[in-house]
Amino acid sequence: NEGMCMLMSIMQFLPNLQSLKLSDKPMTKHEKAPEAFYSSMSQNKSLQTLKLIRCGLGGTTKEARSIVWEMARRPPTLPALTKLVLSENGFDDTHVPMIFELCKHYPNLESVDLGRNYFSSRGAAALDRLKGAVRHRVRGSKE
Repeated sequence: NEGMCMLMSIMQFLPNLQSLKLSDKPMTKHEKAPEAFYSSMSQNKSLQTLKLIRCGLGGTTKEARSIVWEMARRPPTLPALTKLVLSENGFDDTHVPMIFELCKHYPNLESVDLGRNYFSSRGAAALDRLKGAVRHRVRGSKE
């Protein structure tokens, strides 16, 4: 997968990178995507902003589900992370527990952008409970 190769190259040669945006690069098209993601991300201790936009993380395929839940169970070590953008990934209410779990691993997290996903009013209300620990925006939620 060209997105994973690009990510690994960027992270390997720029270990002090502070912001990374991947968009329109489905992570689910390559069977080693989760391992490549964790391996490359764990080498960076200064990444403050991570944007994964339209990467297929909220898909209904077995691969997409495994990446999402693995991110929550074993998130990349990113001690400086303050902003996480997971917009336009097709997340819905079934992903709310994963999002809670993922956010718990990043104590410096100040902002989580989940815009243009598919949360119902109930899912959006559940995510609003994160406000005590994390400021976040749920823009473009659909009923």
